[in-house]
Parts: sequence; C-alpha cells; structure tokens
Amino acid sequence: MKKLTLTILLFFILSGCIPNPLLKTPSDLDKQHFKQTVTIDDHPSNTVVTFSTIKGVQEKQGTHNVVLNDNFLRGFFNKETNAKTYQVYNVVYYAASGSDSRWKHFEQANYQTPVGDKITPTTLIKEDEDCSAINLYGQCLYSEHVTFKVDEAWLKRVATSYAPRPPTDNIWRYMLISKSGDSHKDKLLKAEVAGLLERMTQYASLPTNLQGKAPPMKSGTAYDPSRTPEPLVKPQPAKDVLPMIKP
Repeated sequence: MKKLTLTILLFFILSGCIPNPLLKTPSDLDKQHFKQTVTIDDHPSNTVVTFSTIKGVQEKQGTHNVVLNDNFLRGFFNKETNAKTYQVYNVVYYAASGSDSRWKHFEQANYQTPVGDKITPTTLIKEDEDCSAINLYGQCLYSEHVTFKVDEAWLKRVATSYAPRPPTDNIWRYMLISKSGDSHKDKLLKAEVAGLLERMTQYASLPTNLQGKAPPMKSGTAYDPSRTPEPLVKPQPAKDVLPMIKP
C-alpha cells in the first residue's frame, strides 16, 4: 500500500498536478480576504481615492487561464468632502460574426432589494473589438466594460447579511440588461462587499495627514475616476477566449 501511495504521489509530482489543500474556491473566501486584497489608488494629485476588489478573486478557465468575464466593486472616497460612492464594474466578453456583428450595449442593471427589483442605468467605460482570430473561429471577440452605481445604504445591508459560514446565502445577484441580445446574469460575494466597506471605513478614519490630502483642484481639471477603466484588467486574446464562449 505504501508503494502504491508513493507511486501515485510521484506521478502527481512529475505531472505538476499536486493537489493543493490550501487552494480555496470563491465561495470559501471570507471578508478578511477581500479586505486585505483591496487595491487603493491614493495619488496625492487626486481629490478622490479609488478602492477596488479586482484582486479579490478571478475565476480562470482552460489551459490558458482565461478570465472569461470579470466583475468587482469599486469605491470612491472624496478627501475634501468625505463622501463615499460605489459602483459595480463588469467586463463582459461575447462573440459575433456576419449580420450578428453588433454590440450588445448593456444599458441597464437590475438587482433585487427588500422593496423589489431596482433598475438603474449603466455607464460604458470601454469597449473593444478583436477580429485577430476570425480566420480560426469565424467570429470576432467583443468586450464591454460597464459599471452601475449602488447606494451605500444597500451595500451596507448586503454586508450586514454576510455570514462567514454556510448555509447562509452569501451571494448577491444582479443582471445586466442588453439593448441587443441576451442579458448577462452575474453575482458578487457578500464577503467582497463587506471587505470593501470595512477597508474604506478604515481609511476614512485615518488622520488627515495620513490620507494623502490632495491640493485644491484648478478650474477645468476635474478628474472622475468612476469613468476611468480599471488599469488592472488585462485584455484577453481572442484566440484564447473564443473557444471558451458557448455559441
């Protein structure tokens, strides 16, 4: 039996497929994980600090570790007014060709609240068309970066309902409504919401001399980070993504 065990272990070592007992699935990630992985853009020249959960979790697929679609939270803290605002950031990939080659245009988002579904407009941050692999797959790859605002009161309610252990439903679901084509259903972990809110509260409680106070803005130099593409989003090659997209 020992010889068999050693043989199996040697196979995993040589093949590079050693099981990692510490590897967690997205549903196992807790509030503390997301709080620790929040990125903070606090440039002294900017009045607004940007917080993001982009590094919290990314589901990768296939041999090329493709991030087929991505979504995360961004929060913004105004160092002059102490105001906080929030948005859900989505990167959606899809394929089209011929007469179907058109943008889906995700113009609205729909999410559930205690008083019913709420429909809110989205903002297009960036879009891209990649036809580099059309000879291989007969399709072009499209991507849209869209965001929608979420009230702080609702996010606090989502965060409060987070529990560190199942069977509590720790998922917040929403849907992007397309102008042309199928809608896109997605979700965020409540732990992600709770982690971001706590990290922003922690920052806001710092003494002002540790917050990187920005100088007064000059007329005509207003900067709106909520309309800026997330710099840590890496474009996915069409040759890797198109085989992963269901027709």
